[in-house]
Amino acid sequence: MVEQNGALFNGHTSIENILNEPIVFFDIKGLSDYGMQIFQTQVYTAITLIWSHAIYHGQINKKLIENPQVDNNSVKRFMLFIDECHNIINANSPKTVTFMKNFMKEMRKYLAGVQLATQSPQELLPDGNDLIVNDLKQIFELTQYKFLLGMDQSTLDKLESVLGDTIKESEYELIPQLDRGQVILSIAGESYVFNAMPTKEQLERFEGGL
Repeated sequence: MVEQNGALFNGHTSIENILNEPIVFFDIKGLSDYGMQIFQTQVYTAITLIWSHAIYHGQINKKLIENPQVDNNSVKRFMLFIDECHNIINANSPKTVTFMKNFMKEMRKYLAGVQLATQSPQELLPDGNDLIVNDLKQIFELTQYKFLLGMDQSTLDKLESVLGDTIKESEYELIPQLDRGQVILSIAGESYVFNAMPTKEQLERFEGGL
């Protein structure tokens, strides 16, 4: 790892002070080409950095939000977005799964949250690994909002094994029938079906979508 791929771990940063950056993007595209060991090590390095920054900013902003003279809406929050999260949170990365579970448990008091997105939930949910399944269940349970779009019938059993009765059986049956743009929102034991209607500007910004 050190002799063949040392430059991946020991190099100069292009960011003068990462603590002052409002948005930091970790591009892991192509990282898996170096092998699972390199991929997992780099990802774990990134999420450890994210954890420390969430605490750093959270401690500052927590003091502000506790000050009655400060408008809560003006206080900055910390948000971690993980797209294609099945590539990171899965049975092959138990340390990352544990990190995410702990992050979601502990970071609320630091005004931090996380958003996870995947179109492949079956890759998140392994067969025959009860420990990982239990941790993944906790991750799903800790998500306040769950947005479910159309998925294949074959994914429902695994999805139900984690989500349980947080959505109704009739809504599980509805998932494979959802049309493009239709979404089930599950929150606090209640579920709602709605149509997502992105603007032209949003579609151009993200080069497609729904």
